[in-house]
Amino acid sequence: CTAGCEWLDLAAHLACATLSPAHVVALVPTPPTLVLVSRVATLLNCTRNFSCRLVSSRIITRRLATSRAMSTTIGTHSGAFQADEALGVHLLRLLPAYKNAPVTRSRDLETLKPLTIVIDVGGLYDHAQLRYDHHQRGFFETFDGANEAARDGGRPDVTGPDTATGKYKTKLSASGLVYKHYGREVLCALHPSLKTNPDALEWAYSKMYHDFMEAIDGNDNGVEIAETVRYREGSTLPSRVHRLNKPWNAPDGGPSEDDRFWKASALCGSEFEDALRHIVEVELPARALVEEALRGRQAVHASGEVVVFASGGCPWKTHLYELERSMGVS
Repeated sequence: CTAGCEWLDLAAHLACATLSPAHVVALVPTPPTLVLVSRVATLLNCTRNFSCRLVSSRIITRRLATSRAMSTTIGTHSGAFQADEALGVHLLRLLPAYKNAPVTRSRDLETLKPLTIVIDVGGLYDHAQLRYDHHQRGFFETFDGANEAARDGGRPDVTGPDTATGKYKTKLSASGLVYKHYGREVLCALHPSLKTNPDALEWAYSKMYHDFMEAIDGNDNGVEIAETVRYREGSTLPSRVHRLNKPWNAPDGGPSEDDRFWKASALCGSEFEDALRHIVEVELPARALVEEALRGRQAVHASGEVVVFASGGCPWKTHLYELERSMGVS
């Protein structure tokens, strides 16, 4: 479609959504074209006697985003909340499709049924239907593996860590499912430079799961970090979110359950974005520096056993080991 057609579509969408047929808003490029304005009028079955006003692209974007937000809805469960769904909601609302979308918190299936996307409730995992629960019997989906037996209610006799087909053996939580399916898009929304670097995007996507998301999955599914632990860690993100729930003996009044949930979601989002920022802005440049040094090692010494970094102080050990393996350097 030509650029003119795209503007026409926007004009028709906004005019139909916000104005009566008697008042047409012509959203036109610069300079305005009479043909385009006429096509807007024809589309809306208006007479030539209409008033036009030009609106900026900023207003177009704002109105279109508002219209989309009103037509898309997110659902999760009511009651006590955890880091899992609080984070999942935040991640979804970073995406253009769900930006500023209203959130319904309920356990009633009829209430949840018409919602666009539902996480952590409903007893169903089906990407095609945009349903992402992990509580159903027999469910065992992992970050980098597909497990068909874990769907449609699951088969407990064949689902578990031993049946996971990928590297990771930790069962996904609701936010883990959101990250698995939408994580790359989330990363690009927060760091647009990743869009033009597929290798960096894939590395950051995997690194973020390994360093941040897997712990959320494990905690929400009751998977301990080790068989035996020497002490209990009470400063984790799930622990901090747990303490944001209303205490049993809280006095009447104060923040509502939804207010508390939104505070938890903001906390989870802040932690996620801070961890991702470190990966993209600190670890990724260090990895590039180490890779450059590794590829240029023959110029430093004929043996290829000496690498020289262009800058000191960067984290290098993990990157060096990973790159050696991926490049087949012994």
